[in-house]
Amino acid sequence: MKKVLTPLLLLFMAAVSLHAQDRSLCVDDSLRLTTGYDRYAHTLIANGQPDPNWTVLSGPGASQLSFPSPAFVVPQYSGWHYTLPNSMWLSPFGYANYGQNNFDTPYVFRYSFCLAQQTVISLFMEALDDDLIAVYLDGQYIDSTNAGYNFYSGQQDTFTVNQTLYAGTHNLDVRLYNVGGIAMGLNVQGYITSLYGLQTDTCCFTNGSCNGSVYRDHNGDGNRDQGTGGTPVDEGLPGWNVDLTDGTNSFHRNTDIHGDYSFMNIAPGSYNLQVSNPSGTYYSSTPVTIGKHTVSLKNLPVSNSFATAVNDVTAESNYLKVYPNPSTTLVSMDYYLSEAAPVTLHIDNIAGQTVMQVLDGVNRNAGTYHQSIDISQLPAGVYIYELNADRTYRGRFIKK
Repeated sequence: MKKVLTPLLLLFMAAVSLHAQDRSLCVDDSLRLTTGYDRYAHTLIANGQPDPNWTVLSGPGASQLSFPSPAFVVPQYSGWHYTLPNSMWLSPFGYANYGQNNFDTPYVFRYSFCLAQQTVISLFMEALDDDLIAVYLDGQYIDSTNAGYNFYSGQQDTFTVNQTLYAGTHNLDVRLYNVGGIAMGLNVQGYITSLYGLQTDTCCFTNGSCNGSVYRDHNGDGNRDQGTGGTPVDEGLPGWNVDLTDGTNSFHRNTDIHGDYSFMNIAPGSYNLQVSNPSGTYYSSTPVTIGKHTVSLKNLPVSNSFATAVNDVTAESNYLKVYPNPSTTLVSMDYYLSEAAPVTLHIDNIAGQTVMQVLDGVNRNAGTYHQSIDISQLPAGVYIYELNADRTYRGRFIKK
């Protein structure tokens, strides 16, 4: 028998963030470390949403989180008198107020990046933190702050590194300690540069993550309200069963004490996501029913999050995938059009001169398309592609 919740509504919210080939450049001159900033859309990430560039790798067991877990963007806490420009605060939870100290076991925030070859990198990072942090690069200690409450004074701490690193994946870890027992958060602004160009995370990782929460939506507005402006707090529901399956592989999680859950390191594909209460029965109310929802994790970019009550949802969105990169003979481009549009595609050299006109205003309907480009006659070097369709995509590829 289904249990009826009245008059409360129950909402299930899921968020998808992928490390996969997408609209970003595969090789770039610099990568932004800034928290709460979408470097693809050049916009700030909304409160309550995960930052796809930062992951909470570990933390104290008392938090009852399932690690690794998302790093959530949170509103500026009342005691934080300053936020770094064009950035947002991050927390292991969907809120800033947190009354537990963690002197011995920090929350470890991780930012991963890649190098195509051994080279010298320069790292510059400014940080505000509540209450203190220690910074490590590939496990090597860089520096730390003290509990000087820089979030109050607005005097950010600065970290710099100039170091030769090998080709492959590297990890910047920021260990966050809460010693004041009131609130906790991390606010970072900075960048990494290299002489020979950095590979973005899309070149290093193929798997993604599915994150979300189960909570009561008291006013039925579709948002998880935090109790500001006279609205009631939409409390998370702990201990709920969350099952993700593609028909062959199955994964299970229980929501934590905040009603949140996360599936990390999930291979791209189509999955069914099912949510039920601890007794195994589904909650339903009018008109919202929690049941099966389809979540598509594909090797393409998606919006950072989406929410649903009853409808199946997919992560299809505008995207361009370019592979292999680098290449010697053929470059393939897969792209998706959300609406009919004329499509133009040209290849330029680094001087800005067009060396190939692949498509010139070809009318195409909404859907997914594949385009192969013969680059065997081009000299070795870096080239810039530009696809103009229902939006403009611009990036680089390397001819070996």
